[in-house]
Amino acid sequence: MKPIYSIALWLLPGLAASSALAETPDLSGFAAVETRLFSRRPAFVGQETEPQISWVLNPELRYRTADRAHQLSLMPYLRLDGTDDKRTHADVREAYWRYAGNGWQVLAGANIVFWGVTEFRHLVDVINQTDGVEDIDEEDKLGQPMLQFNLQGDLGELQLFLLPTFRVNETGTALIPTYELIHQAGTDIQLTHNAWLWKFEGIFREGHGDAFGALVSGFEYTRYQLLGTAADLGLLMEFHLDERDADAPPTLFDNDLFLGSRLALNDIQDASLLAGAVVDSSNQSTSLFVEAQRRFGDQWVAEVQGRFLTHVDANDPAAAAVARSGFSARNDTLFCSRSDRA
Repeated sequence: MKPIYSIALWLLPGLAASSALAETPDLSGFAAVETRLFSRRPAFVGQETEPQISWVLNPELRYRTADRAHQLSLMPYLRLDGTDDKRTHADVREAYWRYAGNGWQVLAGANIVFWGVTEFRHLVDVINQTDGVEDIDEEDKLGQPMLQFNLQGDLGELQLFLLPTFRVNETGTALIPTYELIHQAGTDIQLTHNAWLWKFEGIFREGHGDAFGALVSGFEYTRYQLLGTAADLGLLMEFHLDERDADAPPTLFDNDLFLGSRLALNDIQDASLLAGAVVDSSNQSTSLFVEAQRRFGDQWVAEVQGRFLTHVDANDPAAAAVARSGFSARNDTLFCSRSDRA
């Protein structure tokens, strides 16, 4: 595997930290210049081979009334790619009004809702569409238009969603995710016991070929104050099983084992490292990733990311499609202070 390097500069001019007091708008967010390099020659005609430079703008504007009953939120997102114009895109991650009553809330607009407890794959996280332009890890999401109602009681919280629309490409001119009508039941469970976190996500789905089930199950064990220092070391393991047939959209995670480690130095620079590998137990196709970050001063943060695929089986259609798409990125970030989002 050839070593690859990239440099990025994140900057937020003109956005000063504001007070989080009631009736005061809070403006925050970030801007970035990013460079991404790929370690191998592209697999398809038309893919770029030169360093990929792009600009990102992600401001956040929030306002809450004095009685904290009404909240307005706006979070646009824009990426301009100087090399690949198909990576240039804009989205509204959040644009909503929320009213909090006594034991209930209602939200109208666009928002991102996260469901799940596992580390590498979130089976139950189905509210928002995946932003596949940003990354291949399915962690980035598009803002979803919705009407949401929450009811809190002694037994827990009930959430109801009305999702009126979503985006798809109907011209056949782009390779993008297709969202078909499905019926899905799912659950996520997390059990905490001393230094152990036991995690489970499972679904049962109809609408993608024959009905099938899928699950992710594993644990995270943390060793605190490693070797007498302030650092914490977490060890992660998850098993991925997906029983979908050939008529369903392909997945990379049909019978896979995830092993990873998370190191948090707990220092004033907030340095951390997360690394891991996912191995297909059927054909040994392997994906590797590493994410590291460290703060410099009050606002600058350096972040390094890398994703690589090795030993890819040519008969695995999902893995073979991205076999040469490993990349590395480094980001230097200037954050603006954020208000309490609770």
